[in-house]
Amino acid sequence: SRRRHTRSLCDWSSDVCSSDLESARDPSQLPWGRATPGLEIHWLPIDHRALAQAPTSAQISLASYYRLLIPALLPAEIDRYLYLDADLVVEKDLTELFETPLGRAAAAAVVDASHPTRRLLGMRSNSRYFNAGVLLINRPVWLEQNVTGRALELIARHPDQLTFHDQDTLNVLFDGTWLELPPHWNQQSGFWEQSASRLGLDHATHSRLLRDPAIIHFTGRSKPWHFTNDHPLRERYWTYRALAGLSTELPRPQSWAEILRRTLKRVIPYRHRELARRLEHRFLEPLYSLWRPPKRESVEPRQNRSDEPEREQSR
Repeated sequence: SRRRHTRSLCDWSSDVCSSDLESARDPSQLPWGRATPGLEIHWLPIDHRALAQAPTSAQISLASYYRLLIPALLPAEIDRYLYLDADLVVEKDLTELFETPLGRAAAAAVVDASHPTRRLLGMRSNSRYFNAGVLLINRPVWLEQNVTGRALELIARHPDQLTFHDQDTLNVLFDGTWLELPPHWNQQSGFWEQSASRLGLDHATHSRLLRDPAIIHFTGRSKPWHFTNDHPLRERYWTYRALAGLSTELPRPQSWAEILRRTLKRVIPYRHRELARRLEHRFLEPLYSLWRPPKRESVEPRQNRSDEPEREQSR
């Protein structure tokens, strides 16, 4: 998203990356685009050939790498932009975030809730690791440092060592140079599971983060559109679907495995999610292999199968 120089909350220009050129020809078909006054939508077609060597996984598709290509696709007059993942909702005006002074930092981000001190490929021992779902990008610095070219080269050299793919890549490249944002700009699911001390936050800040986020980011395999999801703020997702004119039909179980998982989650509080994972691994996973439902189309792109075992994820 690119902020204009006016003060209107809705006066934003939004760039949507797409590899589907057929849908890109008619963005007016998006109900949320038609229903939002002051919002402009521009499609940025992606050439997959630049990502030929990029590894993917069940949760992270090739689309996750699109953020690496955006700087070269934008008009020359754009000097900063805000990248937002698709699995989040915005609760507050983004003007303050967008106007954050960046100095010589190529990017500003929030520390990753699940892996705040993740180390890989020569990162310094005291480095903080960020979540790439919300990124304020300093485009001139990005281009000057050839971040896209270096990122693609790093991915080609170390595909097996970059578990979180493009997010790991950016953390290696920006080691010690990225600007850390207040956590309410990217309230990840992991913030509900981790203690304030492990996250490097005081208790007042942690409590305020959970109570009053600016952006709610539904990280991890389980999403609000899954039957088994029990995120404390999942209802906010459905509220915004309704405002956008999209279907608000609640998800239904696709297997008895999902019913078992949801029951387990209802018994154990969300903050003890690791305990739920261990119990699931010990008692429920052996049962999941007995029956797998046929693939079924979802209202959401790339819906993960929620009868699969959950793992701690930062994405």
